Formats: sequence, structure tokens, C-alpha cells
Amino acid sequence: TLPEEKAQLQKVSWGGREAHIVRDDFYYEAMIRKSYGLPETVRVDIPDAHSGHIGLRSISLIGNKGIENLRFRCNAEYYVFQGMNNINSLGFNEFDSDSPKINTKIYLSPREKIDPHFHNPLHHRNLFLSIKEIASKKQDTRLVNSLDKQLERIEYFLTKEQEVSLCVDGRQWLEYWQDRILYEWRRLSSDFYRSWLRPLIMVLGGYMALNYLPWFWFECFTFSDWAEFSLRPIQKIPFYTETLSELFEDKYNNISRGGKNFLRLIGLIQVAWVALCGFAFTKSIKR
Repeated sequence: TLPEEKAQLQKVSWGGREAHIVRDDFYYEAMIRKSYGLPETVRVDIPDAHSGHIGLRSISLIGNKGIENLRFRCNAEYYVFQGMNNINSLGFNEFDSDSPKINTKIYLSPREKIDPHFHNPLHHRNLFLSIKEIASKKQDTRLVNSLDKQLERIEYFLTKEQEVSLCVDGRQWLEYWQDRILYEWRRLSSDFYRSWLRPLIMVLGGYMALNYLPWFWFECFTFSDWAEFSLRPIQKIPFYTETLSELFEDKYNNISRGGKNFLRLIGLIQVAWVALCGFAFTKSIKR
């Protein structure tokens, strides 16, 4: 329905639908493009323009599974992805040019599965970098963090796909495996600093398992001893052998020198394990 002052606007029809041409900023922009032969990728800035958004208001994808190719050509104002959508290939007309539209708003939850099998990693890397640049300008830290996770997955895949030979360049081979181990640890410990439950389970499981190893040196090491040893105060966690000495006294003194050194090594491993998993857990909570 048009107001009375616009009732005389030019009427057009297509596919049985009628519409009226509104000569606003978008109309003049289209005429400028037509007159000068400018492609859509060239941005046209009209000074003192105050027109509203032309296009769809909002598009939401919630929990869709198995979408093969999805490209948006609708110039929507909002794009919402939530519910762990599974999309093999994703594209936006708004981000195909060198100067993407900065007024486009996107919500991408951190659990979305975009290109889960890495069929188009470089395309999605460029797409996520373009969206991240706009999100950074808008100070949208939530979207930036979600995109960081997607980019970390792609970098992990690209690192794995490299072919590095030990015979050709030993130093490069070591650096390659250093990156592989680093990415693998981050993925295993906290899913690129997103899963707080995984590092928590790892730190508790590793801590409890290492506390059970004294059973090989103390035949009388019972479940109660293991529970008491595991529940020692936090300030005593770094003092593995000292706590064993307090619990077993003479039996600990009868252990060979090599056995004591081995227990000290287990204590150092336990401290390192708690520190590494604790760091991953802290990062996952902060993110």
C-alpha cells in the first residue's frame, strides 16, 4: 500500500506481481551504474544519502544438516547461523568484492560446521577473513572469536596437507612436526580453546592416573592410600615424593636410589601435565 503522495509513481509488473518505482538513493545509484557501465563490485557513495535498507530483513539458519552449497544473493541485513548447521560450501555476494558492505550483520555461533571435510578451505579462509575484518571494526568480539575457531581449523588442515621430507630438509621437517604437535595439542586439549570440559577431564584423569603409579613400589598401596595421596592439599601437589615420604616413611626410605629418581620424574611429569591442561582450561573459560 502506497501513501497518497506516492500514488502517481511509475507502476511495473512481473510474474503477476505489481510494484512501484521509488526514485530514492538506490534508484539513482542504479542509474549511475547503468549510465557509466559500472559493475556491482564498484562502490558508489551518494553524499547525504538517508535511504533505508533494500533487501531482506533477516535470514536465520537453525540446525540444518547436510547443506551442500549455499550462496546468498538476497542482500539481507541480518544473517543468523545457530544450532550447529552443517554446510559444505558457503558464500555471500556481499563479501565477493574487495570492498564488502560493512552494514551487513552476521551472527555465527562457535559450533557451526562450515566445510567440515575441508573441500574448499582457501575459499572459506578468505571469506572468514573478510567477515572478521568487518567484525573487528564493529568491535564484535563474539563473532571474531567464532571466526578465529573456524580459521584455526583451516590452518590445522592446511598444515597437515603439507609434504615435508626429512631427507631434503631436516630443519624444515622438525618445524613442520612442531606445528603439527602444537595444533594437535590445542585441538585435543580444548578444541582450539572452546571446550572447557575436555581439558578439565584431561587434567583430572592424568592427575589421578599418575597418583596411582606408586603402587609399583609399595605393595601395601591401597585404594585409601591412593585417595589420601590424590586429595593432598593444593600447595603440596608439586611435592610428589615428599608426600609419599610422609605417608609411607620407612617403606619409602627402603626404595632404591633409582626408584626414588623415577618417582621424582613422575612428580615432574605430573606438574607439567597439570600446568598444560590448566592453561588450556583457563583459556577456554576466558574465551
